[in-house]
Amino acid sequence: MTKRHYIYKHWKLAFHLIFKTRHLGVNNCFYSRSPSPYGLPLPRIILNTLLIFPLIENFKCMKWRMSPPIGFTPREEYHTLFTKK
Repeated sequence: MTKRHYIYKHWKLAFHLIFKTRHLGVNNCFYSRSPSPYGLPLPRIILNTLLIFPLIENFKCMKWRMSPPIGFTPREEYHTLFTKK
């Protein structure tokens, strides 16, 4: 699976993990009835987007949570997404 194909398939989940939304992207769905425990209120999401640094930290956290010893992705997919060729 290529990086582009994986991102196209799981973009909602990546959006949720980077922006820490409460309902959008949870379990890779457009809308989840139960809110995410990691979700932030909308004013905080807007502030984090304007500051940019929290988004970088959220990306690093997403990368760590997806790593093979801890996360939910197989080792091959993790290396496809996060290693440079």
